[in-house]
Amino acid sequence: MEENNEIKVKKIPTNRKELFFTLLKYKFGSLLAIGSYTFIFFIPFFINIVLFTNMMRKAESDMVMKLLLIMMLIFIPTLIIGYVSFGGLFNSLKKLAWGDNIKISKIYFEGIKDNIARTLLNGLIMSLSYFLLIVVGSYLHFEQPTGQSTIVFIDIILWLQFV
Repeated sequence: MEENNEIKVKKIPTNRKELFFTLLKYKFGSLLAIGSYTFIFFIPFFINIVLFTNMMRKAESDMVMKLLLIMMLIFIPTLIIGYVSFGGLFNSLKKLAWGDNIKISKIYFEGIKDNIARTLLNGLIMSLSYFLLIVVGSYLHFEQPTGQSTIVFIDIILWLQFV
């Protein structure tokens, strides 16, 4: 399915704000497709957070730290998978901003391929940072992590990243 990527505007955008609104007006479908591709890569990450948060809420206080450690060990690869999508996201947005005629899916996955090393490294650094922040921070903050207070602390840290 080829889409018409020609933008027909009376005045070419001269700054970032005008470019943003021009892309939003004429390329909304392309932006939606790019966002959808990126969301698909982050699905394992969201599933991990929801499942383990619910498990920790129902767990007894002596199991919370063990569940937290397991969650964070699964959290690292799922966040890295999500970060890989940023290569395609930024590549596609760059091409859209320059006004190139592109096929979104092709350019998106080419961007992932071209930027795989950089996005893997960024994802590894960010996931290890979160790991240290949550696991070590919760253990040190609550000398003997117990039930609900640890879960509230972890929930706050995890959900602050989306605000």
